[in-house]
Amino acid sequence: MAPNSEVEFDDAKADDASVPSRKELPPEKLAEHKAIDLLSRREHTRAELETKLSKRDFSAEAIEIAIDILVARGWQSDERFAELFIEQRANRGKGPRMVRHELAKRGVSSSLAAIALENTEVDWQEIANSSIAKKFRVGDDYVKMRRFMEQRGFDASQARKAIQLLQQPEADGFSFEE
Repeated sequence: MAPNSEVEFDDAKADDASVPSRKELPPEKLAEHKAIDLLSRREHTRAELETKLSKRDFSAEAIEIAIDILVARGWQSDERFAELFIEQRANRGKGPRMVRHELAKRGVSSSLAAIALENTEVDWQEIANSSIAKKFRVGDDYVKMRRFMEQRGFDASQARKAIQLLQQPEADGFSFEE
């Protein structure tokens, strides 16, 4: 006896109308879904999410509600974004001034950026020392080195110390002579 290919299951006739389609969801729920989709790829600031969601024609009210829900759940945090961003930029050899500027561009408040930079365990002088050592050698033009460090976002004292260490390695108390 061959199996019947037209077997009917009792639950096969479930009412599909009970599950709302994506288009029938309220706009704040759709905005929330899109924000979750964005956050699944990388951290975003609140301002970045607002910008990206507004480009997708969500209303300001729907965006506000959606992001508030994500913040309440702990899925979106400007503090967490700032901490991770600082670490990433420090690992790329960027200085604190540049990091602060980039955080502001991404919508992190200056007070939050200052707190995050203060609480980080990044040794900015060490980052400055390694950045200058990768790019320049002893005897290179001081002005070029100084400009390079300023473009990287290091302040004048960090740049000066890094250049001095490059030019005179024994300036930090170590000597290669016995």
